[in-house]
Amino acid sequence: MTGNGYFVTWAFGHLIGLECQKITGFRGLTKAALPILPNPFLLTVRKVKKDKGYTADTGALKQLKVIEQLFKQSCSIIVATDAGREGELIFRYIYEYLKCNKPFERLWISSLTEKSH
Repeated sequence: MTGNGYFVTWAFGHLIGLECQKITGFRGLTKAALPILPNPFLLTVRKVKKDKGYTADTGALKQLKVIEQLFKQSCSIIVATDAGREGELIFRYIYEYLKCNKPFERLWISSLTEKSH
């Protein structure tokens, strides 16, 4: 959606997540083995089960292309994901995955009712 010099789009859930990596040298969960941290952390498009494996979610890929185009056309970004850690993480993963470096500001509201404005 566009209007008054702004573009508006959305992320429907977690479009990007952490890549599940095989951890080498892991011999069982022991206190001495903690923390188990992949190096580096890798981001990947949301996966869906297909046949006996997993493949990138075509809906997520399509929406990421929309977001990427809007990032490219914009001077800055207003992040209006859900208030809280999960909404922030959804944006940060997309921002990082698309290698965006545009400045952004956070719109932090927890209600969209007329009364709350």
